[in-house]
Amino acid sequence: MNVPWVIINADDVGLSAEVDEGVLEVVRAGRVTSVSIFVNPPFRPPIGALKDTPVSIGLHLNLAIGLPLSPSGLSALRAQDGRFRPRWFQDDGEFDGDEIRDELMRQLEAFQVLTGTMPTHLDTHKHVHARNRHILAMLAGIAKALGVPLRAPDEVVRETLRSWGVRVTDHFVGGVEPSPYWTEERLATVLGDLPLGVTEMMCHPGRIMPEMEGLRYTRQRDVERQTLLSPRTARVLGNLSLATFVTAPLGGEG
Repeated sequence: MNVPWVIINADDVGLSAEVDEGVLEVVRAGRVTSVSIFVNPPFRPPIGALKDTPVSIGLHLNLAIGLPLSPSGLSALRAQDGRFRPRWFQDDGEFDGDEIRDELMRQLEAFQVLTGTMPTHLDTHKHVHARNRHILAMLAGIAKALGVPLRAPDEVVRETLRSWGVRVTDHFVGGVEPSPYWTEERLATVLGDLPLGVTEMMCHPGRIMPEMEGLRYTRQRDVERQTLLSPRTARVLGNLSLATFVTAPLGGEG
């Protein structure tokens, strides 16, 4: 079929019961084909329910909110309460790479224990890897070793990852704004004019969740859920080829 391929990936699974309920609803309706899950405390993704569906399940590596899995260290990244210090990753200066790698590998191990398998893809909460060149290189090495795609939210990151032999999608759409990002109008406009190739569409569906420290996108998730479930969206998706990170025709490693 000579139409664009789209992986519709729901981020932040495990964030709250309300988010998980909304994600499972759109997954079961066939409107989301892939998910990315948190594995560090206090987040608890509904693995059993997800494994009963055909979605691909990736790891939402998290160095931004909640508690690190590392029992000690990460002193430069922790606030006084032990949680990740907000927005530390926006500083592209020096940090202890061994400590960061240890935390990333602990989250990968936790994913394996939780799911009994390897992630089908990798991305990061708040796109930390796209904001810090050290973390990008670190995650590129992990993704290449696993042979799985790493999210490329812009063309600079995409070309960099390709040059390093890391699998990526051809295109990426999605965002987070103070107002709900995926409205019916925006979804119809963006997905109605996609180029050929494989596009990852990042979304954040859910039901309205309580306010959470370090997170502003809460009530907006319910709008995204309703958008994905709408008859208009069903018509738009009918003109595309939906895929998971397993079934999409992604290129191999370079």
